[in-house]
Amino acid sequence: MKKMKKSRFNQLKRDFSFEEIKSKLEFWCAYQERSVFEVENKLLDFQNLNESQRNNLIESLIENDFLNENRFIESFVSGKINIKKWGKLKIKYHLISKKIPSQLITLALKSVDNEVYINNIGVLLLRKNDQLKIKYSDKFVRASKVSNFLTSKGYESELIIKVVNERIISID
Repeated sequence: MKKMKKSRFNQLKRDFSFEEIKSKLEFWCAYQERSVFEVENKLLDFQNLNESQRNNLIESLIENDFLNENRFIESFVSGKINIKKWGKLKIKYHLISKKIPSQLITLALKSVDNEVYINNIGVLLLRKNDQLKIKYSDKFVRASKVSNFLTSKGYESELIIKVVNERIISID
């Protein structure tokens, strides 16, 4: 039977001192915005830390501005809207899974530029519709498939119906 290899980092996680762990977490948080929940989960990997030490590390990261929940949310929402072209529903559920308070999620989603949001759904719709035109000549079949795709991207059903009706059903 083949032995599973552990990475050097994983083998040594238990052996790091408090200061080494703190330094590694500072680097990890500086590299990319993190949520408190992600840091808490990361801290569980270090088995030599007790709860008090974990809480002290989180407090230190917050005090030294390595960890900022508002900045994380802003970065997360911006990236998912502008790069991944996700809808608000998918973003909301992913933020909930990271234990972000609902008030902060609501505020972040309200700040999304409506013009960019509508443009994103239009770009996705046109791209998917063009892909499906080769395989499906019936516009209603394409409309259904495009609707399912946009639903999987996290867009609201009312918006999907409106955009699909305007751009596939009535024009095509």
